[in-house]
Amino acid sequence: MSLKTFHLFFISLAIMVTFFFGTWLFVTVEAGDAALRFSFGALSYAAAVLLVVYGRYFLRKFRHISYL
Repeated sequence: MSLKTFHLFFISLAIMVTFFFGTWLFVTVEAGDAALRFSFGALSYAAAVLLVVYGRYFLRKFRHISYL
């Protein structure tokens, strides 16, 4: 497994984790401090969007490097 492949896998995993964490915070907003859970959920979604932007930037920058 090349470093590029591992990096893309890790970015994809981080996107999924931040998205599901934000969803979990929004679903359980009534379980605790609503304002805190809502703000952390929004921050988690923002982080997921930034990770998608970074992933696209990484793919564009390292397009010439093979996956193997």
